[in-house]
Amino acid sequence: MSHIYNSHSTTESATLTLACIQRAVWLDGREGNTNARMHTGDCLVLDGREGDTTLALASVGFLRQRVWAPNYCTSVVHALRLRCGASAFAGDMSRYLAISTRLNEESFELVYLDFTGSILTYAEDLRKALQGGRIADGGVVAATFSSRGKDKV
Repeated sequence: MSHIYNSHSTTESATLTLACIQRAVWLDGREGNTNARMHTGDCLVLDGREGDTTLALASVGFLRQRVWAPNYCTSVVHALRLRCGASAFAGDMSRYLAISTRLNEESFELVYLDFTGSILTYAEDLRKALQGGRIADGGVVAATFSSRGKDKV
């Protein structure tokens, strides 16, 4: 099941997206699915200095050290590591994916990409995250975009 939701409020959109992710995780682990691994799997997220996404995922049972959060801003990486215990990576998502692919990392059980621009700006990053078996069977993928910038859809 997939949902497309359009909101002019970033906070409202992020809250709804996190609620959908939490519900998908909860249902996967509680509906008699004996193969459910959502709460122990790796996650790829784009998170901010406050670590709201990492903390929300921890609240439903994800291990904070399994939350991979690339960010080009080293102060944000430092904050995510110290405040949230996330496995924050100093670099953009494309660089992280290139390195983790070479290291044969496991597939992600959850990918939540909270982009700060339009889909046209980040289409290639989204494609890279979804290609090559990067998503585990039964994994959850969510992405949010904003209408900031000049490349409106």
